[in-house]
Amino acid sequence: MVHPRLTRRADELGEAFKLFVDNFDLGDFIQATGGLFKTKTGEITLRVPKRNVLGFAMDFAEDRTKSTWSFEGTWIEGVPFEDNDERDGTTTVDTFNLTVSVDRPTFINFLNPNRTFFINSQWFFSYLPDHRDSFTFNGPVNVLFTGHMRPMSLV
Repeated sequence: MVHPRLTRRADELGEAFKLFVDNFDLGDFIQATGGLFKTKTGEITLRVPKRNVLGFAMDFAEDRTKSTWSFEGTWIEGVPFEDNDERDGTTTVDTFNLTVSVDRPTFINFLNPNRTFFINSQWFFSYLPDHRDSFTFNGPVNVLFTGHMRPMSLV
């Protein structure tokens, strides 16, 4: 499995470099688009052009269902999409994204009375206001649903 690195020059980011260093850590998920190249040491690296992202996140516990809900939303400016009507095959459009997640630890006694099962479900919504039929991406609204259940030890 290849784990490409992302690169941006600190002088290109200016003041945003400090914000990036202060707010992102190893293991954070970052979506990026750019051109791949190999460094002198042979590492695959993604050269990332400028990207404007506006986002929000909100988490809360809900007592009635004993679950935790999370909402995350983003607006991303100028995301490239494949476009069959364009000469170079791409068009950049803004995207609006929403993620809704529900987590609930639950005892299922007939499966295992000594452990809880962690039940998780996520819905991913994407909206492209400038979607065209010539895009190879489904749209303008896309929805993806995931879910899983795994046993957890009581500590």
